[in-house]
Amino acid sequence: MNILRQLTWRLIPFLLAYSFFVHVSECGNIMVSPNKCFVKGGVAIHKARSTLECSSMCISLRGFAYMFRDGMCEVRGVGLGTLKKSMKFSPIVLEEVSRGKTPLSSEPYSDFYAEIKAIDDSDKSFFSNKNGVPQPWWALDLREVNLIHTVVILPMYVGFGRFNDIGVFVGTQLPADGDFTKWPMLDHYQGPYSSGEGRVNFTCTNLISGRYVAVQRVSITYEKLELRDVRVYVIRYPA
Repeated sequence: MNILRQLTWRLIPFLLAYSFFVHVSECGNIMVSPNKCFVKGGVAIHKARSTLECSSMCISLRGFAYMFRDGMCEVRGVGLGTLKKSMKFSPIVLEEVSRGKTPLSSEPYSDFYAEIKAIDDSDKSFFSNKNGVPQPWWALDLREVNLIHTVVILPMYVGFGRFNDIGVFVGTQLPADGDFTKWPMLDHYQGPYSSGEGRVNFTCTNLISGRYVAVQRVSITYEKLELRDVRVYVIRYPA
């Protein structure tokens, strides 16, 4: 009886995978299901009811890792594994890595508003750049290359909607001219920001890795960049 139970539990993810994505097929670099198309090697995000159902999607899409959170399933590396390898898929673990790292920025307004204020664990202090700086920026040196998943920012709200047209960029070498917009963009926030929004999430939809994470206004304006808190979440795959 115990052997039968163990066999049943091992079969459940595959039965769910069959029922959910039984018609998944490949067409060049695209994985196709009846209602969805997924880029091969990319990320698939879909509603799910449980971790078990999410794991079944990972099997069906032949991904190499998955994460279930808040009713959504995220599968990484779509189509990169064979069905046999997908039987050993791993859950994605996110780790916050900003604390203790080295922040950089365009010239701050003063030492009281220095770049470290964005990662000092206080929502009362904040980073603010000097007046008259076009495309102000703030960056963080993670000291090693990481696979970036999400950057969470709590802007400073002063009633003027200053936090707008903001991009989060990821790279491996600091630009000499302070233009981070040439780096791959993790995500973009158009804004303008209002106080009721709380924290703004910038989430990766592709696999983007780098040593540095930068926050910069995309348009060339002289509006200040003011950040109360920044947190960086990277992907860890359990061994």
